[in-house]
Amino acid sequence: MLWWCQILSIGQSSPTNVCLSHGLSLVCLQHYGRVQVLRAGGPLNDCSLGAMSNLAILLDTETELGDINANHVANMLWLRCIINGRAGIDNLCQLTNLVTLELTSSVCHPWGNAVAASAEKDLMAQADDDSTNEDAQPIATLPSAITQLSQLHVLKLACSSITCLPSTFGKLKSLQQLYLCCDNLVGLPNSIGGLTSLQLLSVKPQCWAKLLDLPTSITGLSALSTLELHDCTCLRDVPDLTGLNLHRLDLSGCVKLQELPELGSMDSLRTLILNRTSIRSLPASVGKLAGLETLCMQKCS
Repeated sequence: MLWWCQILSIGQSSPTNVCLSHGLSLVCLQHYGRVQVLRAGGPLNDCSLGAMSNLAILLDTETELGDINANHVANMLWLRCIINGRAGIDNLCQLTNLVTLELTSSVCHPWGNAVAASAEKDLMAQADDDSTNEDAQPIATLPSAITQLSQLHVLKLACSSITCLPSTFGKLKSLQQLYLCCDNLVGLPNSIGGLTSLQLLSVKPQCWAKLLDLPTSITGLSALSTLELHDCTCLRDVPDLTGLNLHRLDLSGCVKLQELPELGSMDSLRTLILNRTSIRSLPASVGKLAGLETLCMQKCS
């Protein structure tokens, strides 16, 4: 069944903003060359996308990256799709106009629920059954060529097979927001300190993260205002954050964390959340946080 949630058109011209229901065949859209925004609830195919030369935003929950021909969507600014193995991952780097990129290995909403985690396990099991197909194998990192996405402002990555980010990651100089929902991520590259435009860094796994430590180069994130490290159950310490201008620091669920990182006289800090950590007392330096408005320490053992 087809249902139109939103169609915006100019005069008698074809629509520029289209929303389609789950499971719809998109043959009818091959004539909509003016479409700029497409929201789809079911998998697309390259034949459907090929005629949409003006497509700038594709928000889809089931289309796989391997089904998208980068040459057909060269003007894409915002892409949300499934990453299932290596298929299409290298072609992704050709979308040099991307401003927002959301990749998930789950057919469900990526930012944390049991159904999403279960669906992702099914996908990984399918890849195990097809071990001879390299494109079907789960990826452990992003290609280093991702640094070609020089316009990228927002990256959301939800993929449990990811264990690390490429060493060149710090070259994404325009990146402002980084969301990592990667349960098996064990560390961040030293080059992350080169992300001088980064304002938000969020690690929020679906279950719990295996993140072991943070590089000291994190102090180079001069624009960082929000640092969220949720349920990083292997994280024992956080490097000295003196010099950063954080507004929000959230270390909820870092159960092995016993001491608050050095914050110095961080006047900019407004919110400090230490729920479910092993921090039992606060250093005297907390009294120097003149701008602090919210302090949470619930269920600290």
